[in-house]
Amino acid sequence: MFHPSRLLRDSLLGLYLFVLTPPPSLAATPIVSIVIDDLGNNLRDGRQVLALPAPIALAVLPHTAYSRELAEEASRAGREVLLHLPMDAENDAEVEPGPGRLELDMSALEMQTMLAYDLETVPHAIGVNNHMGSRFTQSNAGMETMLHALKQRRGEHGALFFLDSRTSPHSVAARVATKLGVPLLERDVFLDNERGEEAVRHSIERAERLLGMRGQAIVIGHPHPETLAALERWLPSLAARGIRVVPLSVMLAQRQSLERHADADRPAPTRPGL
Repeated sequence: MFHPSRLLRDSLLGLYLFVLTPPPSLAATPIVSIVIDDLGNNLRDGRQVLALPAPIALAVLPHTAYSRELAEEASRAGREVLLHLPMDAENDAEVEPGPGRLELDMSALEMQTMLAYDLETVPHAIGVNNHMGSRFTQSNAGMETMLHALKQRRGEHGALFFLDSRTSPHSVAARVATKLGVPLLERDVFLDNERGEEAVRHSIERAERLLGMRGQAIVIGHPHPETLAALERWLPSLAARGIRVVPLSVMLAQRQSLERHADADRPAPTRPGL
């Protein structure tokens, strides 16, 4: 039997639950993704990362002695692999980014060819993050050329994404990637921008504060002994505190879901004067 009062009650309850339902970032368990950069020059560092009890991504430098072998080992272990792409830095005179580097004075064809050549030496890469690149990532023209070339490439699991390591506060990567429709993530915390156990501990504390505020964080570190030792201590404690370490692909899917949620909540534009 039709009961108008029951229908009204159920409709009001549904509206109440809709209004009170938080966006996915607040409703979900806090998640963190971790990347270790600068791998490929030896197997020892990479295997130490693979031994850590979490799905940590390996960012492998191209054209290094063990880039291909390490990427293959990581893939067999079920870990995600990134091409750690050398790019022009502000302090190139002091530090050489290494072989396979993208330079701002390259033509579009040269950049496209170099990117393809670099990816060949790092099999199973699902994305790219910048090695150095503080100068390159500030350039609209350079990032447009590189991200356009990246968009043309396909990995084993589909489109490749770009993880901006944020080596420059003036990076234009996010703006250019949005314009070109290239999937993008951004680093939140460097674990070891300053070396030493105390500095790494403070960086971990910063990551945890971000997780408490936002529910998400992307953390990048390097295969320094103090960094790996800190991760060995930190990782086993996370599950008990309700924090999940997730692969970058999961983080990307989560952030894309949040963006769709935000877009759906925006009011439709109106014509002028209405």
